[in-house]
Amino acid sequence: MKSTKRLRFMSLAWIEGLSFNPANPKGIHLKKLGRDAILITLAPQAPEDDPFGHRRGLECKVRRSYEVTSNLHHFVDKLNARVLVPYPGVNLKLPHVGRRGELIAADGTLTDGYRFPWQHYPEDLQAICQRALKELQQDTTRLIKLLMWFFNTSHAHEPVQHASLYCNTRGKTYYAIGQNHSSGGDWRNDLVWNATNSEGFSSVWKSRSDESLAHELFREAGSLIHSAPRSALLMLATALEAGVKTYISEREPITQWLLTETQSPPILKVLRDFIPTLTPAISASLDSWSALRSLFGRLTKLIEARNRLTHRGTWDLELESLIEFREDVSDILYILDYLRGAEWARNNIRAATCQALNWPKPVTTQTQLRATVTVVTE
Repeated sequence: MKSTKRLRFMSLAWIEGLSFNPANPKGIHLKKLGRDAILITLAPQAPEDDPFGHRRGLECKVRRSYEVTSNLHHFVDKLNARVLVPYPGVNLKLPHVGRRGELIAADGTLTDGYRFPWQHYPEDLQAICQRALKELQQDTTRLIKLLMWFFNTSHAHEPVQHASLYCNTRGKTYYAIGQNHSSGGDWRNDLVWNATNSEGFSSVWKSRSDESLAHELFREAGSLIHSAPRSALLMLATALEAGVKTYISEREPITQWLLTETQSPPILKVLRDFIPTLTPAISASLDSWSALRSLFGRLTKLIEARNRLTHRGTWDLELESLIEFREDVSDILYILDYLRGAEWARNNIRAATCQALNWPKPVTTQTQLRATVTVVTE
């Protein structure tokens, strides 16, 4: 039987939108003992200067310990002391030299200012760090939501900010853990002002067009994906339904009363079977509409996930699936915009979707600048 020890992890998050009243420079401390022992502290970031935490914010520290092998504990202990020792899966040749010169000496000593990067962590350390960060973040979010519920506070849009992970093997000092930094599928907000987009936007601005409710809901959903994923899911499904129904009522006004006053057929059936029977306001072929079956299949999963959440309270989605749903809803909304005559909208449809429809490839687009889930390394 392998010898084991416990690694102590701490997450540190900045809490936005909450403060103490009256002032509470010492903050609150919560402790739960036992097998799943946990220690939580919520206190002003600058207790002397801002004991309310109103101006400088609050810090939330959550601590848990996890059982690991003695060998891994020793590896982390030495790494905290800024010395790299041999360990299975760490195959760096020493001395390790980077663009800034020697980063790790032949004896394993790390150069001042150099942080051992995530991609060189052994797999078992990566796994325990990811587990710890996920669970500690869940603990932090649960605490803040319970506080807002208990005290009936005003809603804070995204109260938990900038969560970092730290590790301790001895004493009181916690050391920062390098993390697998990911964009999480965020979209970039760059305005690509070139000739093509300038002409397209000018036509929109001079017209009487306004952003539709469907797109407004869609953008609101995108802003909630990380802070309130369940709300994001509900809003994505609502945005999809609103976009489809609005398009149908515009292209076939006689259906508007039926859509609003009677129980309409499932939205995916409408999208799959009824939309291609309507004449677009633009010269666009819908002969290959059935080629979007994989897209429709994913949107079916979106609706099913929404139904499970609203009818049974079941939540079983990973972040990656929610991000893919966002991409799919975006494509549908811009497809409908294009079919109603907004030629520029085609540039916001993914190239693969345009290819499936046998439509021209998008030109320079905001879509092409979407940030994918990428790993940032040194």
